[in-house]
Amino acid sequence: MGRYAVKKHGKMKSKNARIEISKLALDDIYVDLLKLQDRLKENTEEYRRVRVKIFVLGYLAQNDWVWLTVRELIDELLKYSILSPNDLKDTKWEAFIRMFLYRLYKNGFLERKVTIVGTLAYKYKVKTEKMKNPMVFFYKSYSELVREEGEVW
Repeated sequence: MGRYAVKKHGKMKSKNARIEISKLALDDIYVDLLKLQDRLKENTEEYRRVRVKIFVLGYLAQNDWVWLTVRELIDELLKYSILSPNDLKDTKWEAFIRMFLYRLYKNGFLERKVTIVGTLAYKYKVKTEKMKNPMVFFYKSYSELVREEGEVW
């Protein structure tokens, strides 16, 4: 193992990778997800995963003063018909959202606090200093963003 390499989860990574992630803003991640959504075909599993990520990230950013649990986010996904009650029969979507939030937390984009001590119930909130332009999170497609804001991304 070289001096400038780190072994994480069985894979070799450069130490520079963490620096690059720390320079990213939450807006960049959101815009990349919007671009990916526009490229994918509707009604595929990958498209639904990207839509859930976009909604969760956008909802957290629009409500940046509120601490939210995974359960509250799932309730909002149901309310906006992004997920159906049939999707929640197995815990796949809950685990997917929990893992997405955990990754954002580990990369420094979210704050986290324990709701009930001794359980895995956490509340998450966006770090507002990681957002460049909060208006970006109101757009639901990349083409709409480009039409309104121009080609700045």
